[in-house]
Amino acid sequence: MKARRGSDRGRRHRRHLGDMVHLRKRECSVQWRFQKVAEVGIRFFPRPFTCLWRVARSLRYQGMDTFEYIVNSHTGRWVFLGINPCIQVEHMVTEEITNLDIVRMQLHLSNSATLTSLHLNPTTIGPPQCCAIQLRLAAEDPAQDFRLSPGANPPQFHRVARRARSARRYMALRRGCARVQCGNSL
Repeated sequence: MKARRGSDRGRRHRRHLGDMVHLRKRECSVQWRFQKVAEVGIRFFPRPFTCLWRVARSLRYQGMDTFEYIVNSHTGRWVFLGINPCIQVEHMVTEEITNLDIVRMQLHLSNSATLTSLHLNPTTIGPPQCCAIQLRLAAEDPAQDFRLSPGANPPQFHRVARRARSARRYMALRRGCARVQCGNSL
């Protein structure tokens, strides 16, 4: 595993060194074929958080990154998986529970802003504002060993998506849009 180590000299985007803030936690509850299908933002495990905070501090880590770990729900034991040095697809869960625009913040940080100049600290972030759930719908056929299912999207799918209240929806599918046989089902 490689982690970026900051220095006091070098590129401008390293000037926010020393600032650290935690934007809460997301939990990947369900996976299917190595893809996250359901992501929930609210639960908090203090032990991994404390350890990973110390790791980030000792590395002088910087960036809008995700520290990933798994927790055994029966024993509470956890294992560190790694640092994902990019904004993930699931970042919207964090945005919903914190009411922050992570992409916008990353753009500001890459342009010499600091967490302080963005008014980001544990006090301003506060507790989660809500619970957020991100779901991915798969176009698969159970009769064909769950392979991709080409064809038109059923009208019922669009009615359900439109009726969701307080929902943030990102869809590449439109009524009558055909699904193809290649690619990722998610």
